[in-house]
Amino acid sequence: MTVTTALTKRELAVHDVLEILPDGWCLGRACWNPGTQRWAVTARPAHPGRGKAPETLSGIGDDEMAAMTDLAIRLDERRRADMLAEVDRRGRLAFLSRTEQRSWTAEGRPLTNDELERATKRYPR
Repeated sequence: MTVTTALTKRELAVHDVLEILPDGWCLGRACWNPGTQRWAVTARPAHPGRGKAPETLSGIGDDEMAAMTDLAIRLDERRRADMLAEVDRRGRLAFLSRTEQRSWTAEGRPLTNDELERATKRYPR
């Protein structure tokens, strides 16, 4: 026997946020802020340790759904920024590896510290 349940729009919005939530992060409850007259929902990772404040991301909207959608957009932007940083890190490693390999081929030795510094400055940003 198969049981199917129709998810409400709110449940779907929460599901969408949970799908893109980074590992170790938790989702807070949506709450009404009477000062701003808007709904807010916050996601945060586990506490990083004593004396350090955790990074938080908040979504704000006219209703719970809008707040969840705003949070999903912010989480997606954060994930994309992390992915771009990883692509840049890998590109930099490949560039420096090829530069080191050329040094071994042309001169039979690894790069000196000065040559490595010049090669790092030549890497496009």
